[in-house]
Amino acid sequence: MDSKLYRHKYMPLMIQADRKTVVFVDKHRAAEVTGLSAETLKTYRLDGRLIEGIHWVSFNSRCVRFNLELLENWVKTRGCPEQHQKAIDAHVAALSDNDGSKKSGRPRKNSAANVA
Repeated sequence: MDSKLYRHKYMPLMIQADRKTVVFVDKHRAAEVTGLSAETLKTYRLDGRLIEGIHWVSFNSRCVRFNLELLENWVKTRGCPEQHQKAIDAHVAALSDNDGSKKSGRPRKNSAANVA
């Protein structure tokens, strides 16, 4: 995957994969965008309303970042989960299209196929 992680002192974390840039923000910025408190976001995160790997990622126990694009869409489409699911599917498809991985017929050095 031809992706780059870059961060500026005053900017959110961005992951760029070819033409798709995903912006991740901290809980304070996510709270601003959604109009919810950071504690409510934490509750939604822990009870599964916000999906790990889709709406948020955790780099360690103290560093959680929210996907800004999908979080904004989630707020706009809270009354219509089908519409939000379409946004999730489009997001995942865009990332899959950009992963650039070429599957060769050979197993990797550390793959389970080699450990027999």
